[in-house]
Amino acid sequence: EREKRRKGRSRISMMEDDGEAIMAALATLSPRRFSHLALTLASDLRLYHHRLLLLLLSPPRFSHALSHLRCLSLPEKAALVARLLLRPLSALARACADPRGRHPAAAAGPAPSVGLRDLDAGLLLLSMCEAYDPCSPNPWASDDDWRAAVAARLRDELLSPAGLGACGGRVAAVGRQVDLVGRCRQLMAAVPEVWGA
Repeated sequence: EREKRRKGRSRISMMEDDGEAIMAALATLSPRRFSHLALTLASDLRLYHHRLLLLLLSPPRFSHALSHLRCLSLPEKAALVARLLLRPLSALARACADPRGRHPAAAAGPAPSVGLRDLDAGLLLLSMCEAYDPCSPNPWASDDDWRAAVAARLRDELLSPAGLGACGGRVAAVGRQVDLVGRCRQLMAAVPEVWGA
């Protein structure tokens, strides 16, 4: 139990360090580069919200995506999430690359493409992870339970001041995607433990 708490604190510290490193890199961007990055990430975030709304507004589509998720092994789920996280990470790396090509990030290639079925499943998995509350009396047993939880999380995000554009829609998108990128190392640290590596 003590070891679990220690690892949990270590992961939180790792995420905070990653977030600080990303913010420090963003602070070095020119206004033009930051604006281009914000536009790219805001476009991705709109697509993600659009796909999630399509799932939530269609119970059969939601059930199909959830069924696809349940058919995936843990390594396949981890790979799916990793491909989603690589997209904003790749955009950040390109934005922070030295235009003369001397920065290692300049070698960052395009993010791997994700088909719509995998995109829907990956977004659903990320949203379920964010919506899940282990202390909730809700048994999380049915598709309807999960759909309601994901819908509530998405509603809160869209109706937040940042989601409504009060803090600048593009800046909010950067914050949201940076948060996702900050989870990359946490995912990479957690997956080998689960696989027994």
